[in-house]
Amino acid sequence: MAFNQTQFFEDLEKLTIKVIDKNKKDDFIYDFLTLLDVSKSTITSLKKNDGRFNVAANPEAGEVANKHRIYFKPVDAGQDLAKALKDVMNSPIINQHKIRMVMVTDFNTVLIND
Repeated sequence: MAFNQTQFFEDLEKLTIKVIDKNKKDDFIYDFLTLLDVSKSTITSLKKNDGRFNVAANPEAGEVANKHRIYFKPVDAGQDLAKALKDVMNSPIINQHKIRMVMVTDFNTVLIND
């Protein structure tokens, strides 16, 4: 099935509203992965911090990384997002697991490198 950009952005807007209105920050990355058509079984394994699926450096801090896909890092408000993005991009995990997209957010602003 072809990627529907309009539907993606509509769904992303709904997801953003959910995070803001219902304070669902912990669910954000998993809901975002659903928008990217990541399988439910993979998302479940990531939620469980299964090391075969979640290869993030600090999963206890809310970081989620899936081989060949995405590295997600939440940061505290006021933290330098550009520096956080650069730090993740320079991490050996990115090359080691051939991660394509890096996302950092303070849940007010999102920076993505794809």
